[in-house]
Amino acid sequence: MKNFMIVFFCGVLTWMLGMTFWASAQENVWVGLQYLFRDRWAIATLSDTYMSFFIIYLWMAYKQNSWVARIVWFLLVCSWGSIAVSIYALFEIRRISSLPPGEHSFFERFLLKDRSGVA
Repeated sequence: MKNFMIVFFCGVLTWMLGMTFWASAQENVWVGLQYLFRDRWAIATLSDTYMSFFIIYLWMAYKQNSWVARIVWFLLVCSWGSIAVSIYALFEIRRISSLPPGEHSFFERFLLKDRSGVA
């Protein structure tokens, strides 16, 4: 599971960075937003995406022990979206990989909050 998650989140990160560079080379993001906000389906899709980001952020905030970290990750998720979520997931995989084996599976440790107080 760990290797699959590393490959998956690296793939998402690479894809989204590539898409961001590709789109940025075509036009400025502010120009693109002008076109986007004219289409109701684009607005609905963007709303759905940001609601999903917020749901994922709630999990990220739950895992954090510091309000500063929660605020920083909130700003990163709001501005970078899937790029920030992928980076967070890769950091989290690295963090839990360095912990001694416990009673939970790797995936459970990924999802659950670390109660030891180590951020």
